[in-house]
Amino acid sequence: MKNLKSRSWNTEAAATERILEAPGGCVIVLDAKTGAVLANANYPDFDPADFVTQDVNPDAAARVSAMLQDVESRPLLNRGIAETYTPGSTLQADHGDRGFGSRRDFTV
Repeated sequence: MKNLKSRSWNTEAAATERILEAPGGCVIVLDAKTGAVLANANYPDFDPADFVTQDVNPDAAARVSAMLQDVESRPLLNRGIAETYTPGSTLQADHGDRGFGSRRDFTV
């Protein structure tokens, strides 16, 4: 089941990337009851292994150098905690749920 969810997420993320062609962004998923962070995804992302292997892998060294010099898209920035954004619509979950015919009552 986990593999299916992962595959679905990757397919959805790839489709969203093609549609939006955004230079950067962040998605944070919270547990509504506890407030715990369930997921924090940033774009552009990077492979942390590049930092470990850059001394023996010239390609990794080139990627690290490019990331450190990229001041436009800032791939090393965790946008979820390092930037301030206007909050998205808190009613989208309610509207989506009502669109699927749920009878649950959401309060905001």
